[in-house]
Amino acid sequence: MVTRSFQVHHNDSTFGVDFDTDDGLEVFKLQLLSLTSIPPDEQKLIGMDENRVVSDKSDLVAISDKLRLVSINEEQQETSTAENDELLKPDEELARMLQAEECAAPEDNGKVEGRLRTYVSQVLMYEDPQRQEAARKTVPIEELEEKALVSLAKEGNSTPSKNEQDHAFLLQLLFWFKQSFRWVDAPPCDGCGKETVSHGMAVALPSEIQYGASRVEIYGCNFCPIGSRFPRYNDPLKLLETRRGRCGEWANCFTLYCRAFGYESRLILDFTDHVWTECFSQSLGRWLHLDPCEGVYDNPMLYESGWNKKLTYVIAFTKDGVCDVTKRYTRKWHEVISRRNIITETALSALLANVTKDCRRGFTSQVLSVLEDRDEKERQELERGLHSTDIASTSLPGRLNGDKEKAVPVQIPRVKLGSQGFEVSKLGFGCMGLSGVYNSPVPDDDGISIIKHAFSKGITFFDTADVYGPHLNELLLGKALKQLPREKVQVATKFGITGRRDPPRITVKGTPEYVRSCCEASLNRLGVNYIDLYYQHRVDTTVPIEETVGELKKLVEEGKVKYIGLSEASPDTIRRAHAVHPITALQIEWSLWTRDIEEELIPVCRELGIGIVPYSPLGRGFFGGRGVVESVAPNSFVANHPRFVGENIDKNKNIYHRIESLAKKHQTSPVQLALSWVLHQGNDVVPIPGTTKIKNLDSNMGSLGVKLKVEDLKEISDAVPIDQVAGDSNSGILMQWQWKLANTPPKHSKSEL
Repeated sequence: MVTRSFQVHHNDSTFGVDFDTDDGLEVFKLQLLSLTSIPPDEQKLIGMDENRVVSDKSDLVAISDKLRLVSINEEQQETSTAENDELLKPDEELARMLQAEECAAPEDNGKVEGRLRTYVSQVLMYEDPQRQEAARKTVPIEELEEKALVSLAKEGNSTPSKNEQDHAFLLQLLFWFKQSFRWVDAPPCDGCGKETVSHGMAVALPSEIQYGASRVEIYGCNFCPIGSRFPRYNDPLKLLETRRGRCGEWANCFTLYCRAFGYESRLILDFTDHVWTECFSQSLGRWLHLDPCEGVYDNPMLYESGWNKKLTYVIAFTKDGVCDVTKRYTRKWHEVISRRNIITETALSALLANVTKDCRRGFTSQVLSVLEDRDEKERQELERGLHSTDIASTSLPGRLNGDKEKAVPVQIPRVKLGSQGFEVSKLGFGCMGLSGVYNSPVPDDDGISIIKHAFSKGITFFDTADVYGPHLNELLLGKALKQLPREKVQVATKFGITGRRDPPRITVKGTPEYVRSCCEASLNRLGVNYIDLYYQHRVDTTVPIEETVGELKKLVEEGKVKYIGLSEASPDTIRRAHAVHPITALQIEWSLWTRDIEEELIPVCRELGIGIVPYSPLGRGFFGGRGVVESVAPNSFVANHPRFVGENIDKNKNIYHRIESLAKKHQTSPVQLALSWVLHQGNDVVPIPGTTKIKNLDSNMGSLGVKLKVEDLKEISDAVPIDQVAGDSNSGILMQWQWKLANTPPKHSKSEL
């Protein structure tokens, strides 16, 4: 092992990093993630002495101790801004170029006009009947129509109007598109399918230019000589085939889909680096914000309040003209206008009016009258919106509240759970609730969609157990796994609890025979050849832990289990188990209002190199408002939980309101603040919150974007004094199986028997 000290230069900062070279480049990049917030797969390291890119094959002992760190995304953006200056940019590249021209003379309006007219030409492609028909052929129309009707029925609307049906179908089209299109940072190698790194730009081939790819990004492979080309296609017809890209391609293709189904649609260009869509909703009587990259709708404050973007110009392009809609997306107009210096406001208004007039040339007076009337109504709406004190837009199902939620897309980090090399996403997903417990079970199709959505966002660690359902939860996850790449998913399941609900009764088993039979059954239900992490769900206090873990060790040796975990185990049991075979993870309840593990269990786990997987990290939904701002379902597991009943819940509401107050201070929501607190407890902590709603799942992921300092963590902890939490953390049926009572009898030697 060689320990080296590196000086890493990034932008105007220099970081000193001490690193054991035996840990490899991946671990080094994780250290840099904590310093720079640049995800490992977007980092490019260059040795400053030899000007050579550092790769997985580089000798970390021999490379320069002075390194330059650049973000691959930033590098690509800089390169693309400099090239093809007069050609159409397919997405945020035009935005960056215009932003870079802020120091140019404001009176150079011809340049701005030329580029804006280029986008007018772009949106005219959406009117092509051939392109529209090609788009419609790729959509499961009947399926989306049925889902639209179901969503309306769930809202209590069993006899919707045509406009209401059209609105509901549009939202289902958005959700479908989100699942069917693929985001690309660096495309996989065309030869071996492995990861690639940017090698700059190349001249487009005639076959690529045919579909508007004036720019082609080149990516080299570290494992074979082939690499890949990434043409930045502008023609949505080609994007129907490739179904991949970045925000420009996403918005370009989705806007075509909207026009293909008859919606009046706009392509929206944010000059600070994003592109999305607006459609006119006849049901709402106004333009509707739709972001296909995020699967978010009617949440215009997403960017300024959720992503903390410093907006300048947000321009809408349609076949009927061009419109400045910046005021829809800001409540800080006085700040925005101070940054708008590409062109004077008077000149911009005149320019947009002239372009719009040209677009409408040849329209009948009747059509012009309708459009002008709508333009005036929108102008008044935008002005009213500037003075609104309610940052949230109209309350619709599935909408995220942009002023309270950290809705910025986050890169979910990869972390090592335990000390045996088990790599998982920093945030896991608890599947239990999909099969009931907190609410009624969700239909399998909905549960599978939620699991797939989590995976598409970077969550790869999924938790289940044989007792959930019972058995139904494993079966559900197994169905989802058939639609996911198995090798990229980490499956955790558990054995050890049997029982019944009526009357409630729990039995815990840990005999070797039972361990093996449960494992075989779980493998079958999940439809997999191995279980990544297999937990003993509760400790059988009648069986020496050595016998239970001894059988688990055999399952590891047979390849049926990769890693072993315990749940609700005592310190003594953990130590004895770890002596038989390394324990990778302890699953235990840990949240702001359940912290009794911090003095005994956490130190033992960290001493032994055992990862910690908190279940119920949101206090069984309490910090999401369960029992406070929303009622507890009668069939919910927590309906009779000590902390949610009688005077206890009345007392505990004070805790929620304190966290709610702190959440406002951090410009987030109580649920994100509470989950962020758990996430900040250490790199060895991987919480597994569950939900039955995609909007809540997205909110949970947003908690990774909430940054807390040491003093913040203390302030949050102090807001929830444990001695003021009313009610036990466990209900009566589980009390006897908690970790404090989970010692097992000693294992006798053969000579003693």
